[in-house]
Amino acid sequence: MIGAHELFVPAAAVIHDSDVSNAELRLSCNLPVGYKEFVSTLGSGAWAQSDITAPADLYAFDESVGHEMKGWIPLAENVDGCGNSVAFNCLDQKIYFCNHDPFGFVFVANSFEEFIQTVADRWLRDTRSGTRLFYESLPDFKEVIPLQQERKHSWWKFW
Repeated sequence: MIGAHELFVPAAAVIHDSDVSNAELRLSCNLPVGYKEFVSTLGSGAWAQSDITAPADLYAFDESVGHEMKGWIPLAENVDGCGNSVAFNCLDQKIYFCNHDPFGFVFVANSFEEFIQTVADRWLRDTRSGTRLFYESLPDFKEVIPLQQERKHSWWKFW
């Protein structure tokens, strides 16, 4: 967790170039240059209230999220303190905020560098709620129905 004045709290593990290239091979996707430079230089960890994912922990969304987000790779988790992600779309090379309630996504940045800079600027302006307010203010949110929700009851009802 980030302290009151810490923009970045690194994880303990050192990340090597081979970790990044192994992730790219496993995911069949060239990761954003900015992400590769960030984790190769600083490592993974908490950046402006976003948990930057280590290359070994990266995964692609599967078909359960629906066809629009299938294959997107979450590069940062819990970005708004509510468990939501920021993901990279390998097809259009852009960065999206992915929300789980309501389920959907919205464009955030053209590059990982732009995303990192934007959340850092917001966090530095307001360390308590700047990044949360940023995500809440994003326009053009596209709500989608994931495949598991196409049932007759809500996803959270197990009966």
